[in-house]
Amino acid sequence: MYAGLLQLTRSEGAALLGLLARTGVIVAVVSFHAAAMLLVLTPETKAKFGVDKQTCGGCDCWDGLSKAPYDKGRYKFIYLNMEFETLVLVGLVFANILMFEKALRSLMTAVLAGRADWIALVAFAVSMPGVLYGVGATYHYINDQFYAMMPTQTFFTVTETLTAACIVRLVTLPAADASPASMAKDTSARLACLWLVWSIALCHVILAGLDQIFLDLFVRSATITAQAYTRALVFSISDLLLCCWSAWNLGLLGSCGPRARAWPGWRPLGVCSAGVLVVCTWYRLALPLV
Repeated sequence: MYAGLLQLTRSEGAALLGLLARTGVIVAVVSFHAAAMLLVLTPETKAKFGVDKQTCGGCDCWDGLSKAPYDKGRYKFIYLNMEFETLVLVGLVFANILMFEKALRSLMTAVLAGRADWIALVAFAVSMPGVLYGVGATYHYINDQFYAMMPTQTFFTVTETLTAACIVRLVTLPAADASPASMAKDTSARLACLWLVWSIALCHVILAGLDQIFLDLFVRSATITAQAYTRALVFSISDLLLCCWSAWNLGLLGSCGPRARAWPGWRPLGVCSAGVLVVCTWYRLALPLV
């Protein structure tokens, strides 16, 4: 009985340590994202938009109902109005935290089991700036009631999330003693994920590149803010890296490198290329460009 109790306690302790580790990674990623944003802000921008925390009172745009019947008080880090949109924003934050935690659990399991593809882990890290920016942009658009940008931002947020989910699936390598049927099923799933990553990355390169990134990096780089330039640079590099990584794994780069993949054939390439063309055309014709 005592041995079983000790084993249960150890398993619970391992689960608790795993949860704390995943929580620490989430906090570290969010903190790094916030710190990176602060680094690209100039002192002039900080002085212009800064707030004197000692003298400012309760904001007139805050209804204060969540604190009623007490006074609004002084400076707050977060202002929560009693509105439906507030519930949407809180739900958005929690949903993304839960998805990120599930992804980290899958990655940690693969690493601890010795079945992790380390290059795919790097690809997952490369995909994170787009995912985090998408969540933040969606939050701000809803919070500012700037719904004109929601269709295009929803497109990029959903596709960035799909890319990250596919890469999480690709990190875990099949077991060495897996049956031939299981190996064939795993290979089919991995190929589907790779084609989806390649297609999405190519869509982003075409759409974002033609829309903003090319202009921000090469045409109006001297007139835009450092924050906008850094955003364009990071997104262009991450999309290009993911496109090249998935293309290399699919064998689209021919005999490039010592671990060259076999040519996948024209049929899947043609189907995915046609899908990219359809999506890009639909994006240009159906979604508003602001």
